[in-house]
Amino acid sequence: MRHSGAVPPSVPPPAPDASPASGVGRAEAWFAWPTRSAGWEQRQGSLDAHERRRLDALVEPTTARAYAVLHLLARDVLGQVVGCRPDQLVVDRTCARCGEQHGPPRLVGHPDLHVSLTRTTDLVAVAVSTDAPVGIDAERVAGTRFEGFDGVAMHPSERSPDLDDRARAVSWVRKEAALKALGTGFVVDPAALTTPLAGRTGLVLPDRSPVTVVDVPLGDSDHVAALALAAAYGRVDITTHEAPDA
Repeated sequence: MRHSGAVPPSVPPPAPDASPASGVGRAEAWFAWPTRSAGWEQRQGSLDAHERRRLDALVEPTTARAYAVLHLLARDVLGQVVGCRPDQLVVDRTCARCGEQHGPPRLVGHPDLHVSLTRTTDLVAVAVSTDAPVGIDAERVAGTRFEGFDGVAMHPSERSPDLDDRARAVSWVRKEAALKALGTGFVVDPAALTTPLAGRTGLVLPDRSPVTVVDVPLGDSDHVAALALAAAYGRVDITTHEAPDA
């Protein structure tokens, strides 16, 4: 299925610098539901040493399961894309700022294949694009329902008692997807940014780096997701896949 972004009526106003652009960006996204995934414990041998160390350090069972399902899904997807066994893929996660292995994943030997990962305890996703650096984020709608969320995530112009949980979650995933695509992470304060307008180029950083954000329909009322490409496109087409329960 192909989707392009549309703006739900309850979403906060777009970034004031949002502007149209030309061309079509393309990406693919795979989703999986950890609670439906069986057999992941038997497949841990496909993970690399770094992934196994991270997995072993997670003491909460639902968090560990989501982490494992996400990284096994990523290996399945990337192996399929490049024609390689999942356990033979070499993933570099070097952080550009500190050199530690917690940066965005890059597949060694495939510099033009851009990858982004996201997880909650009950939904994980992998996005890939060869057009531009990609970012994906997903969130439970109820995940924004805590005191102080607006101060952490919402620009002052976006804060309103009339915003519902879904609008807050949409704002959050759009911002996080954009920051992932741009490679900044939360070095940039999300509360300092206005929400990028879906399907348009929103200039969200002080250096006016372009990023195009698209809402990703999930067919699930409990979650929202967004995908971003770090380039100025008039439209982004996403092919979505739901991973089979395994």
